Amino acid sequence: MQTLYDTCKVITQGNYTDVSWAAFTTALNNAKFILDSSSATQDQINSSVTALTTAQNGLALKPNPTTDKAALQTLYDTCKVITQGNYTNASWAAFTTALNNAKSILDNSSATQDVINASVTALTNSQNGLTEKSSNNSSGGSSGGNSHSSGSSGESLTVSTETDQPLPAATFTSDTTTDIHVNGLYTVKLTSKDGKIPTVVLGTPGVFEAQLVSDNGSDYYVKLIPIGKPGEQAGIYVNGVKVFVAIVETPVSSVKSDTTKPFRLKSHSSYIFKLTADAKPTVIAGSAFAFKVEFVKAVGKDYFFKVTAVGKAGETSGFYINSEKVPMTVATVA
Repeated sequence: MQTLYDTCKVITQGNYTDVSWAAFTTALNNAKFILDSSSATQDQINSSVTALTTAQNGLALKPNPTTDKAALQTLYDTCKVITQGNYTNASWAAFTTALNNAKSILDNSSATQDVINASVTALTNSQNGLTEKSSNNSSGGSSGGNSHSSGSSGESLTVSTETDQPLPAATFTSDTTTDIHVNGLYTVKLTSKDGKIPTVVLGTPGVFEAQLVSDNGSDYYVKLIPIGKPGEQAGIYVNGVKVFVAIVETPVSSVKSDTTKPFRLKSHSSYIFKLTADAKPTVIAGSAFAFKVEFVKAVGKDYFFKVTAVGKAGETSGFYINSEKVPMTVATVA
């Protein structure tokens, strides 16, 4: 069992379906629970080996989704021949960021339609934002005027999902420089040192969205919104410099159970446990061959579930709330 567990624990979801992956991780976590239990019987161990082997063999690949890159390809072909000429460095940097990102998405066979569409929008906006240099530009910039006004400048934050960008060295400071776990929303303050709007780049698409919330003088407030799965992460780059890594936090369970210790249940008999939560939780048995779970009723914030032993004596299963990785308890068919 230890050998099987060691083989399985390094498998990643990749392109496996959510359903088959959930069954696999359930069996894997149940196996870990059994391995860590000094009181596990041989029947429980054998049952866990069977369940994990079945779940591993049952991992199924997702069908390849149909995507359309034609609009992005046409736009990219139009934009790639544009040269900087008299365009400002700031608008050109934003444009090349979006252009390079579009190229990486075109070359990425697993890019989703949402990512493709977002790249079309970003490249279109950056192309429209190309600004010619003023004929009376002086080196070193202005010394008295305010280049940014809070909330009314009409400026926008450049956001991309490409990590290797031809951007100038960082000319900013950030109030966040260490890796963070994000559960909900997180706002970063960036202070520009050169009077230019910071360019924020998301290292991995589909994990976070970045939005400019407000600006005040040279301070820009950028909100990170997690859209990926718990555990996914993305490097946050500002003006081509990696500042920190943001990780989608796994929500802490707010469900309380009246049963947390392992228990035994005779074949074809049932047990009812109570869960207390703000909303109806989901409960699954790690091995559907050993136990069946049924919702009974709700009384206020208390939810009652019935567990029935349907397997053979010695078979075991963990019970998982809201797809958490750790079972709330483990039961064995007596």
